[in-house]
Amino acid sequence: MHTTFMTVDGQEFCLGNGQCVTAAKELILSTVRRGGGLVEFVVASGIAVGVLVAPGIGVQFREEEVVAESEPVAIGPSYADFDQY
Repeated sequence: MHTTFMTVDGQEFCLGNGQCVTAAKELILSTVRRGGGLVEFVVASGIAVGVLVAPGIGVQFREEEVVAESEPVAIGPSYADFDQY
């Protein structure tokens, strides 16, 4: 599964799975070209977030492959064996 992170002026946001990254990029570009403004998007927790974007404010997108967590594998006994001492 891929997760997309967006960093705006040093603040990182994990975008929600339903968030279209291409649409978010286009919205940010058009807003900056108009001189700036508030852009809203949905983060992974489902909350809508608004950030101010303007010329000179850094925006970065990063995509990571996220591996689902699996059950831990037992390597040895889960107790200390003091009989060996």
